[in-house]
Amino acid sequence: MKIRCDTQLHRLSEMATHTGQSHGNETEGSPNFTPKENKLKLLLTGTTTVADSRIKKKLIHMQISLQRRNGQPDDQGTVRFPFHFTIPSHILIPKSGGGASSTDMVHPLPPSLCVNGGSILPSPTEQNSLRGGCRIAYTLHAYIMRDGRPTAGTFRHVMLFPTQEPQPPLCTADFPGDYTLSRSAVLRTGMVFRRLGRLSVETVEPAPLEMSRKSSGTSTAIHLTLKFRESRKVRSKCESMPPTLDFGVISLKLKQMTFISVAPQRRLPATHDVLMSSVMVKDTKIINEQSRKMRFSPWVRSGWREKHGERPVPPKNQEKRTWEMTTTLIFTYPDGKCPAPTFNSALVSRRYSVRISLHLEGVYHGPLELEIPLQIIYKADGQSRLSNGDGLTNFGAAPSHETLTLQRVPRTTTVAVIAENERTPDYFR
Repeated sequence: MKIRCDTQLHRLSEMATHTGQSHGNETEGSPNFTPKENKLKLLLTGTTTVADSRIKKKLIHMQISLQRRNGQPDDQGTVRFPFHFTIPSHILIPKSGGGASSTDMVHPLPPSLCVNGGSILPSPTEQNSLRGGCRIAYTLHAYIMRDGRPTAGTFRHVMLFPTQEPQPPLCTADFPGDYTLSRSAVLRTGMVFRRLGRLSVETVEPAPLEMSRKSSGTSTAIHLTLKFRESRKVRSKCESMPPTLDFGVISLKLKQMTFISVAPQRRLPATHDVLMSSVMVKDTKIINEQSRKMRFSPWVRSGWREKHGERPVPPKNQEKRTWEMTTTLIFTYPDGKCPAPTFNSALVSRRYSVRISLHLEGVYHGPLELEIPLQIIYKADGQSRLSNGDGLTNFGAAPSHETLTLQRVPRTTTVAVIAENERTPDYFR
């Protein structure tokens, strides 16, 4: 699978200086083109920078050259150079160490990201400590070439979020301490030392949050199963029945975890890896919170069975009885927010989870808390918008009318790059 990028530099104009007038960073004057000599050279580069910019890894370096096509400039001196890059979905990380066991690592191309980690990251080669921040940046460079040399140029950072299909659910056993898919508590009667039964809540990893420009916001369903198991093995006339659950309060928090390392990692890192490592840190942040009241359905007796249309057969008198109920939570992520997708690369990885806190007033004195993994992916059926939230700092979207200019040295020739249409140009599919 390849990621296709279709973009255009709408306006590329070279102004003569002798008849021009300067207004700030722009220079006005008569167009002065030499079609046979002028070419446009485009570079698309991607880098990962960690630890106070002391460690920098190249991700991609792509180059194309464009010849001016037939036709004269328009009334405003605009010459169009349409182009596109076909970007690989995976990249090869060269082997390190030189040993026989060293092998090349293949990783998906990571998305644009900027994290200002506050944790201290020890340097493996120096005594000084390093900040655990990271930046994954993709930059488009444009140069006017004449006689094989650049005469003027400009650049702009572009936001790249690779599209992907949903991945299989995580094996939470590989991430001890990171996730909790079930929780239980002992319920007691008015007499403190008399047990009524055990109440448990459990769930599984929900479907991913799929970001798309065509939809306003996105959501996913989280299915909870509540179970009550009585305490007594031998029941008397006063049977232990499940508590009445009418309403409850659910609190949901979306947590992002960014793992940053100064040494390439060969597998998806976990929190316990950070605790045991001297080359890795984890940056954690809550990016969304929501709370609501919810109504529960009635308890349903479980453990009964039906055979060939026969009536349900109750369990033996010595067996503990169990009741169940299910409920569905809709977790909604607001429109206008587009966090970086879930990804794993050699130096930087990003994962998300949802913290669930279930309060059952009058039934249990404390909350039942879960934490479940959640994937965030981007769909290929439309372009996504830039976010003003974490992960996109210093990567502001360029408005469609914005003009980027750089002056040529030693002459004051100007290169202007303008978006072709109303779509934000800093996005790739």
